[in-house]
Amino acid sequence: MDATASSSSPIANAGRELRSSTLLVSRQDDAASTDGLSHEDYGPQLNFTIWFLVGLSSLFLGVRIYCKALRNRGLWWDDHILIASWVRESGFVARV
Repeated sequence: MDATASSSSPIANAGRELRSSTLLVSRQDDAASTDGLSHEDYGPQLNFTIWFLVGLSSLFLGVRIYCKALRNRGLWWDDHILIASWVRESGFVARV
């Protein structure tokens, strides 16, 4: 095969057209057009809800420990598990 015969083939022409053209498609436009759903940002609402629940659990744990201290009762195993869970939860939420 000579160079002129291979350059006039349909496959070579299609390859040349692909290399010469560029397709710019926005990622949001592509996602919205394929599934037909609206993509709203629930990040701020989710962040508020998570921190609200952390605050609520902090209040519960604080009142529980305060009541134990007020009545001069020591912390039992369930209190230690609650404290460890709260520390883990707070650490996880702070990283998110």
